[in-house]
Amino acid sequence: MTLLLTALQSYAALILLVLGAFMATTVAWTFYIAAMGLIPRLRAGTIPRWVRPFAYTAVLMALVLDACVNLLFSILLLDLPREPLLTGKLKRLKAAGGRRGRFADLVCRDCLNPFDLSGDHC
Repeated sequence: MTLLLTALQSYAALILLVLGAFMATTVAWTFYIAAMGLIPRLRAGTIPRWVRPFAYTAVLMALVLDACVNLLFSILLLDLPREPLLTGKLKRLKAAGGRRGRFADLVCRDCLNPFDLSGDHC
């Protein structure tokens, strides 16, 4: 009975870890989408002055979350973090090819590039 309970606790911990990683990635991706819309408008000066602190805070939060997700992807891909942000890692992995490169291409093509106004984030 104790062995079964220990096994169940281990599976529960693993499920919580995977769920937490999924949620953290989703939050970071949401902030990325917001930042990709805010950055060009901040550069163009089209955001009202009183809203700019909120916009800059959202962009800063997107960068911090990007760095955290970069560490998460480093663990998942068994790849030491060499770049501060995920985009740099994805570009490097795409250039290197292989299984990780295909995964990086998938993430860039389907999750990041469509939301960058240039269409070519990584």
